[in-house]
Amino acid sequence: MINMETLHHSFPHLAGAAARLGLWLKNTEACRVAYLKIISPVENETYFRLRGTVTTVGRSPDCALQLLDDTVSRHHCKIIKSDGDYWVQETGPTNPVLLNSRPIARHRLEPGDRLALGNSRLILVEKPQTG
Repeated sequence: MINMETLHHSFPHLAGAAARLGLWLKNTEACRVAYLKIISPVENETYFRLRGTVTTVGRSPDCALQLLDDTVSRHHCKIIKSDGDYWVQETGPTNPVLLNSRPIARHRLEPGDRLALGNSRLILVEKPQTG
């Protein structure tokens, strides 16, 4: 990977365009909003917008995202936003978190990733921010 200083000195005619592209990419990421698409055997399919740094997920009413599913732990996992990326982290050893059918303790999420918590499924979805 080439840094901006090297680019500026070696290819001055490209440096301005690269800087604008970097700014455009950064602004484009800022205009995207992350949601969890919730597929549950006891609720209708819905979307939950991820806000803030940490989103707690579980059966307990004190979780930011409460799942009404008896197979989900009271505090099943956390979705953490760090440096623009989303991570999923287990919060206890009782019930596993499956990411794309594989058990994980902590893992970075990509759009389209499927989380299995008990009988419920969560899918990370990014949408353009509107208005």
